[in-house]
Amino acid sequence: MESEAISIDKYLDSDVSQRFEFLYENYSVLKAIIKDYREDIINDVIDMKSYNRRAANGELGVRVQVSMGTSNPTMNKAINNITIAKAVDEGYLDEDFFEDTDDPEALVKRVTIYHRVSIDYLSFQSKMETLKPKDQKILREYLSGTKTFRDFSEEMGIDYQSAVKKIGRIKHKLIERVEPRLRRGA
Repeated sequence: MESEAISIDKYLDSDVSQRFEFLYENYSVLKAIIKDYREDIINDVIDMKSYNRRAANGELGVRVQVSMGTSNPTMNKAINNITIAKAVDEGYLDEDFFEDTDDPEALVKRVTIYHRVSIDYLSFQSKMETLKPKDQKILREYLSGTKTFRDFSEEMGIDYQSAVKKIGRIKHKLIERVEPRLRRGA
């Protein structure tokens, strides 16, 4: 079976029920997906700025000393990278952030997606914690893939279909709690 990379680029274009399903189906890896998405935005901005600045200066890839003053290019680069990361984390994108970038609208959308998915993920987790402890345990084990419907049916001494229905009822409770939060952010 082929695996596909999970993309969150279309998250904002989804309706509330699709957003819930995305959070539900990807819960076990969503924290890593969000972190990876953030890093991709930061690296893309850094690479874009670097490329566009070199191109604007007519550089051919060979560094030439142009000033006699003191300079610390490594420190300047680190400060610039931290500034970009901070702007993404805070969602505060000023002129400096967009300087030497190609598509500011696309960057705004990506940062908005990052924040929306992060907020919705936290809401999902928060609302999951409002379930009964036993239901939380069952759902976490199911979503993480550590237990299957068959495992639950054997553990609870019920038939397979009853285990499916039990997890479905827990999911429905979670939907009722999470979807109003997702609507507010839509």
